[in-house]
Order: sequence, then C-alpha cells, then structure tokens
Amino acid sequence: MHDLDANTVVGMVYPLSLKKTNSTATVTVTNNNQLEDAIDNAVSECTTGPMPLELEDVLASGTWHVSYCYYSYDETSYYANYSFTFNSNETVTAVKNNVTTYGHWDVHDEYSPVRLDLNFDGSALEDLETNWRALEVTSTYVRLKSDSSSSGLYYYLSFTKN
Repeated sequence: MHDLDANTVVGMVYPLSLKKTNSTATVTVTNNNQLEDAIDNAVSECTTGPMPLELEDVLASGTWHVSYCYYSYDETSYYANYSFTFNSNETVTAVKNNVTTYGHWDVHDEYSPVRLDLNFDGSALEDLETNWRALEVTSTYVRLKSDSSSSGLYYYLSFTKN
C-alpha cells in the first residue's frame, strides 16, 4: 500500500480474515485500527531478511522530505517544501524557502519498535513533535506512527530521502 499515490482511494469491507503464511491460524479484524495493529504485529514478528537498519544511521545519511503526514487529516502538502537534515549530534534542521527551523531528535532503541522523538524551535512544525514508533526503515524511506492515548487516534509520518 505504501506505493499508492495520495489520490488513490482504497476501500475494505469488514470483517477481514487474515492468515500468516507460516500458520494455519486466522485473525479477524473488524476496523482500521485492528488492521493496522495486525500489520504492525506481523512486521515486528518478521525474522527473515537482512539485519535491520539502524534508524539513527539512516536519518543521519542525507536530506529528507516528508512524503506523507496524517494528523487528523492529510497534512502532507503543508510540509511539501521542507528539507530535513538529521545531524549525528542529534540536531535537526528543517529548511523551507531559505528559512531554517532548528530542533533536536533522539532515537530510543530500548523500545520495540524503536521510537523517534522530534522537537523543533517555534510552532511551525509542532505537529511533528511527538513520540513516533518506527514501523519501516530502509535506506531511503522511514515510516512512523504515533497514537494518542486519550483519543485512540493514529498519526502517521513518512520521510523519503531527497
């Protein structure tokens, strides 16, 4: 689904029955939150493939842009002209139209999945300031998720390397 463009609409009719390829057991999901949790659980149980990339090393290896941001609604266009640089000293710069916003970032690898905290000076990027769980990390793409414990809503943020 990550390859779908922003204008593609996908619909599902619940309940869905999911089955892992290495199991005969099925899981029934009845809403989007349960589906997202089932996918997250399946990804976290995956033990095949190469060693996972370290989030710190990936982010500090170039400049990035927000390729997807959902925070109550699709806010991707709001971040369209920002270029993010994550420095190895845990500082981050976000540049838009020659205006630089400074901040800090920190990866907490004592959790599973790994968590990313972002903090920026000022309020222009305040929606990005949360405790993000890393769902997918490749050398050119980072997909994050956060949930609001009070509302039960999920928020999503994806960075793609420039």
